[in-house]
Amino acid sequence: TALMEERFEWQMTIFNSRQDEQTALMEERFEWQMTIFNSRQDEQTALMEERFEQAFTRQQEAQLSLKEYLEGIRSSLQPLVDKAEAEAKAAALAAEKAAALKRNQAEAKRVQAEAKRVQAEEDRQFNYYGNDYYSRDSD
Repeated sequence: TALMEERFEWQMTIFNSRQDEQTALMEERFEWQMTIFNSRQDEQTALMEERFEQAFTRQQEAQLSLKEYLEGIRSSLQPLVDKAEAEAKAAALAAEKAAALKRNQAEAKRVQAEAKRVQAEEDRQFNYYGNDYYSRDSD
């Protein structure tokens, strides 16, 4: 039994030694895998940052391009806008002149009507008094 106990202790020592080696090997493997994982994570993060920067740059370039495009459209349309504004002012002025002309024409018609009325009154008076005058002469 003493021999068996010694053998058992020896086997346990070997077993424990192997367990320690296995544990150390597993720890080393785990650290190596974590290093690889972290390295890949860093690569992925760097790749994502690079893609984000590229996308951001493209978006800024697109905004600038759109701004320049719209500015070009605005500047090319500005002469047309200026012309349309000038034509609108001219049309408003023409409308004002036409309204003034219409008012003047209406006033002229009113004055003509008044002149005709006065002339008719004068003619009536002349005929009345004139006939009376001529009729007195014939006496």
